[in-house]
Amino acid sequence: MLVKAKTACVDNITGKNYPVGMVFELPKARAEKAIKAADDADRRSNEYHKYLEDLQKDGKPLYQAVMEEMMEISTPDNMMFVVGATKADKLQELRSFCPDNFFLVPGVGAQGGSAEEVIAHGSNDHGGLLINSSRGILFADSTEDFAAAAARVAAQTANL
Repeated sequence: MLVKAKTACVDNITGKNYPVGMVFELPKARAEKAIKAADDADRRSNEYHKYLEDLQKDGKPLYQAVMEEMMEISTPDNMMFVVGATKADKLQELRSFCPDNFFLVPGVGAQGGSAEEVIAHGSNDHGGLLINSSRGILFADSTEDFAAAAARVAAQTANL
């Protein structure tokens, strides 16, 4: 599906490229004003998407081509990318062509990602990471002590 925006009347745009879905076409002159924060699904922990992640475009991995194309219509101040924590070593590669962009990193905790590895491989000079661990905190305990367990895990995660 192709969505064309004629006027800039949005606070943010979320574009998801996997599975093949929406593409947002904004006039370059208005893109910076239209996009305060946009995220783009690049690498996911879901193995279903592996066949798309390994595709090439112009001799580059598809995720790199998509990220570079998105950076052409934005700046690091108004473009963030969603990158999964379960492949934390991949973050270093992404930083090589997106050194200043913010990364939203889901998948820590219940999905098997490590916040320590994400920080080690994905940080830039300004931090540049928003690490998410919802299920790891929400489902830290299934007993009546749920709230205390969730608070404990949240505090441990926050103190990295």
